[in-house]
Amino acid sequence: MKHHIKKVLLTPKLAIGIASGIAVVVGITAVVMHQRTQAERFAEINGIQPSVISGYDNSKTPKDIVLAFPVGGRVKSVSVKIGDTVTAGTVLASLDAGNAIGAINQAKAAYLVAKTAYDRLVSGASTPDIEVTQAAVDSASTALDNAKQNLVRDITTAHNSVNSAVVANTNVLFSNPQSTSLQFNFPGTVQTNQQLVINVTNERIKINADLDAWQNEIASLNSSNVDAVVSDSVAYMGTVRSYLTDVITLLSSYTQATAGGSQSTITAALGGVTSAKASVDGAYLSVTNDVQQIKSAKAGLDQAKASLALKQAPARTEDVAIAAAQVQSTQGALQIAQSVYNNMLIIAPVDGKIINVSVTAGQIATPNTGAIEIVSQ
Repeated sequence: MKHHIKKVLLTPKLAIGIASGIAVVVGITAVVMHQRTQAERFAEINGIQPSVISGYDNSKTPKDIVLAFPVGGRVKSVSVKIGDTVTAGTVLASLDAGNAIGAINQAKAAYLVAKTAYDRLVSGASTPDIEVTQAAVDSASTALDNAKQNLVRDITTAHNSVNSAVVANTNVLFSNPQSTSLQFNFPGTVQTNQQLVINVTNERIKINADLDAWQNEIASLNSSNVDAVVSDSVAYMGTVRSYLTDVITLLSSYTQATAGGSQSTITAALGGVTSAKASVDGAYLSVTNDVQQIKSAKAGLDQAKASLALKQAPARTEDVAIAAAQVQSTQGALQIAQSVYNNMLIIAPVDGKIINVSVTAGQIATPNTGAIEIVSQ
């Protein structure tokens, strides 16, 4: 044996070859150990319990292990010094991993959202959840009923207000104001715009017929004709508003007092018609607001019913598949983010003693360059 050893030492090429082979074996062993540790840590964090970690054989654990960062970067911390005793799984050193940690947090949040959505889809809505949604449907239905009742009330009120406003404030301007043969006749005045007088006269004849028709429609109002009655009511009020606007223009701009009349008579009539116009505008606004409230209430009820139907219906196969794919995608993204972070750590693969530390906090580490050496125990 001594003879063979002496021969090796006296043969430089042979000695160098053997030394190189030993170094390669040690290097490969250290890398394998580091990869195993990283893989085990990743599996542990993600709840995976692999039976076998590829590339590691417990029966061939080396005594002296050189550990390195798989990636480069600025060293954030070195937690050990020469002579320290450590246990397997202890973080010995780390790189600055701020961005990597942020990526992990984002990936975890995305995975949690996807997993929650998938679980909810598969299991279906809970009984309390369905009860809450049913209560929302009931509430929306009540809101719609109330809006319809308000509309019926305001249409009746609007007819009375409009009829009173027209009769009380414009009858004085006509002879036979409630007949189809009425004529514009404002005693003590003369009008200088005959076309406007004709327009006002024709509008009043139509309004007399509209007010009678409107009253009959309200008397026969029911769920089947409510939309038609509402539409007609808005149209009737629109005609009255135009009529009163024309009367105001006629009295303010095209009416003069005659020798037997007075300006105060014209002013009083104008004030009455202006007040009537404000009253009709208020009634019109109330009814149109009620119409909008009904539209909103209907939309709310439709939405609540759709939500209830969705929760009561079983999940579609295609929806489950999409949700499952989303879970798988976000889980993969989380695994990648975790792997990136793990590469920024040096973790003790075995129980042992630190015999060399080649890095310090703040320095720039290069990939796969020996940083910490440990002897296993």
